[in-house]
Amino acid sequence: MNEIKTLQRKAAWEILPYRYSDLRKALITVSSANETTLTEDQQERLQQTITLLSNMERTLEPHIDGPKPEPEVVAHWNSTVSDHIDDLQKMLVRIKVDLQRCSYDSP
Repeated sequence: MNEIKTLQRKAAWEILPYRYSDLRKALITVSSANETTLTEDQQERLQQTITLLSNMERTLEPHIDGPKPEPEVVAHWNSTVSDHIDDLQKMLVRIKVDLQRCSYDSP
């Protein structure tokens, strides 16, 4: 996600749709692989991030060959992505701790 923020700052519009898509796939994989261990709130937050990336990709598409997004739009995108980064980092740390705890509890 930090790469996405950097690419948005650098106006690398042609590359960004691929990065949005790659990250969406990775988050869908995390969500699917952890359906039974994630809380409903965690699943919802993952879905919100997946939806955000999909919306950002759709919003960006017309700007690739057309007029470029205004700087305040890009700043808003980066702010929103930053919020999601923080939430996802907390979630991934929690998943890792839970998995380690389970492995210690196993015989």
